[in-house]
Amino acid sequence: MIWSHRSRAVVALAALCLAVGCSVEPAEASAGGGAPAVVAAPEEGVSTVTLTPDAERRLGIRTAAARVSSLRETVASAAELTVPPGGSLSVTSPFAARVRAAGDALPPAGRHVSAGETVLELLPLVALEEGALGMTAAERLLAQQLEMDLSRARIAAARAVATAAVRLEAAELALSRAASLLEADAGSARIRDEALAERDRARVEHEAALGERDLLESLSVGAPDDADEVFAAVAPLDGVLVDVRVGEGQVIGPGASLFRIERHDPLWVRVPVHAATLPRLDGSLAATLAPLRSGEAPDAAAPGREVLPVDGPPAADPARATVDLWYALPNPDGAWVPGQRVTVRVPTQAVADALVVPWSAVVFDAQGGTWVYARVADLTYRRTRVDLRRVTDGLAEIQPGLDVGTLVVTEGAPELFGAEFGIGS
Repeated sequence: MIWSHRSRAVVALAALCLAVGCSVEPAEASAGGGAPAVVAAPEEGVSTVTLTPDAERRLGIRTAAARVSSLRETVASAAELTVPPGGSLSVTSPFAARVRAAGDALPPAGRHVSAGETVLELLPLVALEEGALGMTAAERLLAQQLEMDLSRARIAAARAVATAAVRLEAAELALSRAASLLEADAGSARIRDEALAERDRARVEHEAALGERDLLESLSVGAPDDADEVFAAVAPLDGVLVDVRVGEGQVIGPGASLFRIERHDPLWVRVPVHAATLPRLDGSLAATLAPLRSGEAPDAAAPGREVLPVDGPPAADPARATVDLWYALPNPDGAWVPGQRVTVRVPTQAVADALVVPWSAVVFDAQGGTWVYARVADLTYRRTRVDLRRVTDGLAEIQPGLDVGTLVVTEGAPELFGAEFGIGS
């Protein structure tokens, strides 16, 4: 769970009230009759907190030593959440029909639907005599117009298939020629790779053209079977209904878009990184994702969650000189949405020693400053400023400010922070 600075402070004050202010027995009942916590401000202005043994036990104070650990360097970048390929599907009508709700009303956009669930129903229009099945003259005229439109679309699709086939054949010849030249040491691997990419692009375009042609061939203006049959338009996948494009009672033609569904678990993360930085990164390792903390600026110190690399479509922005990396973000509770801006820390190939303390040892003041409580004597703790660089695997990397081996409070630090400022005493 990711805590904001304000949330950590509120929890600290509440816990302090319970542990010290509300649970401490009267002074005369405690050992020595003294207060459970004594705050002293030395000359340098940083307070120390001295606890009684009973107060330390009640607060559950635990410590750990600051140490040097080998951490992989990371590069922080603003990123965007997107729907993965194949995660957004539109459902169309295979024939002319009248739209009818499957229940009391058409489902609203934003509703979660399951694969196979009926979203709406279609009552087919059949080109019979005027008045058959309630078809009006206007609906019959619409059916005739739709038949003409469908014929034109089929002709255009056949032309697109032929054009794509020619491009694919040319691309395969170019690839064969480039491969032969490379084998004869008369060409370059770059030219061969470019020819391979062009061949793959032509193949995808040809397959898309074939699919569009086959879809149009399967469409008909009227339902070919029983005219009394009601056709259910079902959800093709588990996801969120993001758009309903028809209304109750609307007459639509073949191929008309009915609704669109998106799968939001998992989401993909598109991370644009500068081309000059790309050789330093290790794209095979998991990255760390966190929400943006301040406007659009990535927060390198924010803790986050792990995202794994995936093979995404190759993409780059020549204007910004960036190349896209792709990661998968599990989203079972729907807490993240497509289009959301986030921070992603991408690991590099460099590993360096760094001074670290447990993340639970860090507390924040009202201005966002970061501190730890260092144990300076038995029952005595001093608040020490640290410069937080980043958080990785539960460890907070800090800039020099503590000596290696210094004991810092890992459990009970927020309560000490409250005791220092007199909350709950």
